[in-house]
Amino acid sequence: ASAVGPPPSRRYLNFTGFPFPLGPFTERQTVMTELVKDRVYRFEQTQDLGGITANVASVVFRMRDNRLLVYNPVAPTEEFLQQLKGLNSGGVAHILLGTTPYEHKIYLAPFSREFPSAKVWAVPDQFSWPIDLPGPLLGINTTGGQLVDTAGESGAKAYANAPDLTAEFEVKLLRTKQRFAFGATVGEEAAILHK
Repeated sequence: ASAVGPPPSRRYLNFTGFPFPLGPFTERQTVMTELVKDRVYRFEQTQDLGGITANVASVVFRMRDNRLLVYNPVAPTEEFLQQLKGLNSGGVAHILLGTTPYEHKIYLAPFSREFPSAKVWAVPDQFSWPIDLPGPLLGINTTGGQLVDTAGESGAKAYANAPDLTAEFEVKLLRTKQRFAFGATVGEEAAILHK
């Protein structure tokens, strides 16, 4: 009988977010659900803020070339990374930050460092509070570019270096015109359609 090693670590230190830090602070369990057999997967982790608990999720799509598109990555714990590896893919091709809220963007930088050859995309108008820092200081280094609508001339131009992305996905940016304190957007979201 082969020896079974210890389970992958759920350890992840998160002490960012002053004055509203998101817990848990030292470890996060990742629950994987296969949504569409061999094609679409959901990875959930629990977050809490002042006693209020909710799940944050990442959706992962297997592309036709067997590489992965990761939408809104969660904390890159050893457990989550091993679950991704267990998909036996050709690696991560694209990482999309499809929204502006803090609970999603805090994991983009550490996750994208795990996959340096992946193209990183983010919706425009990212912000931070109480000091609005530029994207690179938040760890948002869009090596792919900003997420925009794939339809039309601007979409063709924005995704010119990512034909694999546009061959399989359509992107529609949902934007609000209303702003609140410090010029931050109420919320932006990139909806994606897997063709």
